Amino acid sequence: MHVFDPQLHALLRPVQGALQVARTFRLEFFNTFDSGARALVDDPAHSPFAGPESAQAACLVVVGLGQMGESLVLRAAASYRGPCPPAAPPLRITVVDRRATQRVKALLVRYPWLAPICKIEPLPPMDVSEAEFLSYQFLFDAAGQCLATHIYVCIDDDARSLAAALGLLRRLRDDPVQIIARMVEERGLAHLLRQPEVNQGGLARLYPFSLLERSCRWTMVVDGTCEVLARALHDAYVRHQRQLGHTPETNKSMVPWEQSPDDLKESNRQQADHIAVKLAAVGCGMELLTDWTAAVAFTFTSAEVEKLAEMEHDRWVAERLEKGYRLGPRDPVRKTIPYLVAWGQLTNEVQEYDREAVRRLPWALAGAGLQIYRLKPRPRSP
Repeated sequence: MHVFDPQLHALLRPVQGALQVARTFRLEFFNTFDSGARALVDDPAHSPFAGPESAQAACLVVVGLGQMGESLVLRAAASYRGPCPPAAPPLRITVVDRRATQRVKALLVRYPWLAPICKIEPLPPMDVSEAEFLSYQFLFDAAGQCLATHIYVCIDDDARSLAAALGLLRRLRDDPVQIIARMVEERGLAHLLRQPEVNQGGLARLYPFSLLERSCRWTMVVDGTCEVLARALHDAYVRHQRQLGHTPETNKSMVPWEQSPDDLKESNRQQADHIAVKLAAVGCGMELLTDWTAAVAFTFTSAEVEKLAEMEHDRWVAERLEKGYRLGPRDPVRKTIPYLVAWGQLTNEVQEYDREAVRRLPWALAGAGLQIYRLKPRPRSP
């Protein structure tokens, strides 16, 4: 279901799990601006966060803090915190907009978790057609050094967006700055600039980003909260296996999400669907992310970890049995697996897989813009 308003889309995330009323039907909310921002920031060719070192050196300029600009800031902040250590300096973001100060204030009020992660600087009001912008002085320090590493032009009008991007490219021809221009569709001049024979030399640093082309693909439309959580759960599993010394050669499940078999992806999706059930079982719930530090610092008690891990194992057993698996030596062809037994019959090593998934849950939820909270106990009746 497409939810046009990014704020409403964010507010619907905590309740999405409760709406999965049937296994044959999965309801996903998606928003073109949110999907577009994820596609853009996560694209290895244009992401400023290829690794911890490059992430900490990133300095972003967002021209236009409308719906796309806001979604871009939110996604960039979440992606920045991922590869960087907790002590990393805040991500630097400069905002150019006719109402920059007011819009930045509103953004920080709605998403207070941004403050400790980002240093968002609103510039004095300016339009891309005005002298203050066309001088491009806001891009340089007192010594004439360019401060930006990536510039995102997020203007609603395609012609003005591309004109602003080309002007920036001409001024920054001697600086290795990537310039991304948000376009509605990839057509006309934007399409021409993407052609290999044209996209060379200085023009290679200009990337016309088609919002509809990239955000309305099937893979992005279904990439809602459940899919984001499923990916995060899979990534947590891969990291844990790597820490134990396993490799893709010894464990075929240790591959990027895109390369995972459909059966494994669906298992992770069902695990994500079940998160709300598990949290309710230990007196917890999900809400919109407000404090990143507190969200990732949340910990379950040892008893809660054990209970939730056992619940996850029982869910997984029911899922496997429904798909026709039987107890026996691991054999994907014959659909036999040795772990279709009660929790107490598993070895501690196997049980630890599920415990680790529970411990990683706060971080996975934070990456989807959510956090865990504890429900207040109801007062007893006299």
